[in-house]
Amino acid sequence: MKNKYLIVLCFASLFLFAINHTLPHLVFKTKNNLTTDKKNQLNFVKENLASTIVLKEFKSDISLGNIGVSSNLSYDEAYDNVFHVSVNELPKNEEQAFLQYELYGYAFSESISRSVNNQPSIGGKFISKKLDWTLQEELLSENLLKKGIMLSSLHHQN
Repeated sequence: MKNKYLIVLCFASLFLFAINHTLPHLVFKTKNNLTTDKKNQLNFVKENLASTIVLKEFKSDISLGNIGVSSNLSYDEAYDNVFHVSVNELPKNEEQAFLQYELYGYAFSESISRSVNNQPSIGGKFISKKLDWTLQEELLSENLLKKGIMLSSLHHQN
């Protein structure tokens, strides 16, 4: 069974407004449930039958981002729409990488447009609004990860 890498980011999106609202914290997984302790990090984890063990973690450069405009902010600051994670070690053959984040305003990650390492954006086609926080986890292709800085961004949607 492959071990897992978790890339943890906290994203929030409410119609035209999104915010990454919490400080970095680490995610621990067990077979039956998911608990969170820290966020905005890349976590290297090793899976066994009972639980997941965190091997390595990488923090995002910013812990707060406002994506889009709102009634409080009439313009969008571009610098906080991109989250940088410095990756100095790639997953081994038996390991997997996951992008994990909290999403507010939409029920599923497919509802938001996002991009990793300047690849074409995905998502934003199937809009399912939800006025609550939901934890999202996406398996990342090994081709997306490179040593150096990993970029993850959300895009403004109408």
